[in-house]
Amino acid sequence: TVRAEFLNKGQESPWLFPSRRAREGHVNRHTFDKELREAAYQAGITKKVSAHVIRHSFASHLLDRDIDLRSLQQMLGHADISTTTIYTHMLGDREKQLVLNKHPLAALFNPDEDM
Repeated sequence: TVRAEFLNKGQESPWLFPSRRAREGHVNRHTFDKELREAAYQAGITKKVSAHVIRHSFASHLLDRDIDLRSLQQMLGHADISTTTIYTHMLGDREKQLVLNKHPLAALFNPDEDM
């Protein structure tokens, strides 16, 4: 696995992807993306792969399965829910309406609509 590539042999770490160089640290985003792209290449994956793409896919899949926007905001660690609403651009009309009808703060983003 990708995680196994980063583990220091015989050394435990609280990080999912510990640094090979720093005893207490973790890999940085650039190193992670480089290693992830290499693992994808070796696995025959030809689409663009990065930590950002995986994070975006995670959010999009949850919205596609009707998760509420506030829960997704918390999972992604967004301070402002308007950042989380960016992910709704990928939804179809049914999913957009579901988010806008069910989310308690939806009126903030659609002030013209009567909820």
